[in-house]
Amino acid sequence: MMIATNRAVFELYDPVAADTPAMIDLWATRYPNDTSSVSFGTSANPDSDITYWRANISANPAVAADQFAAAQTRLQSSQQALDLVEKRLHNLVSMRNPAARIVLGGAWLASPEQAVLQLIDELAVDHLGISFGGTDQIREGWERANAQFRAFVERINRQIAHYAWVETRIEGQLVGRTIIDWSSDMRTVWATGVGSAQIAMHQQTLDLALSSREMLLRSFVLATRGAVILSVLLTVPGGIMMALPATLKFINDVMAELTPGNEHEKVQ
Repeated sequence: MMIATNRAVFELYDPVAADTPAMIDLWATRYPNDTSSVSFGTSANPDSDITYWRANISANPAVAADQFAAAQTRLQSSQQALDLVEKRLHNLVSMRNPAARIVLGGAWLASPEQAVLQLIDELAVDHLGISFGGTDQIREGWERANAQFRAFVERINRQIAHYAWVETRIEGQLVGRTIIDWSSDMRTVWATGVGSAQIAMHQQTLDLALSSREMLLRSFVLATRGAVILSVLLTVPGGIMMALPATLKFINDVMAELTPGNEHEKVQ
């Protein structure tokens, strides 16, 4: 069993600095000004608009191989969970009786389904002006979902509009850094004396970062499709737009439910 000090740390330095979406929970979110870098061939630190992916890997080749294998397995589990989201939304809509939205307890549903239906019910109650002492909590639930959705959209915009840095460190020592634009064109600089093994490690970091970025973009597309599916349960004006935050929450909840080991590494 690998001890904690030998475990890889995968970090995402993001100007949005919101909670990490479950679909890329492999990466622990950090503020950009929390970085420290060694300069070679590029400026020492990315500017505040750039998304910055970093892996810090063990110098032991066998341990490093295990670290990358575990990360890849975790990312594949996330991709498989994402595949199920649209089907579960269709099943939810087909099973749910719209006329009984507010009165059904939903105990027969899994937790993500219960949570998204609760948001929809809360929105309907708030829109109808029904008051039974929980109006503030209703608004708080939707404000939280909306704030998370806005942060997610900002993160997607930055992924498209700005280039990204991907960096590999081996036990803290910077060995390779790649700059990637929105179309995935890239330029890489290397530390002096880097060998083929270190180059291969950086390529694996790149693969993880690009796959994670692709998963973020796919999640946004899925959120828009899912909002169309979910909007049939809404009886308020602008149903599709109102369903977007709830759909994104559903995606995150399903990913968290189905992806094992989604707790972040704790790094001080």
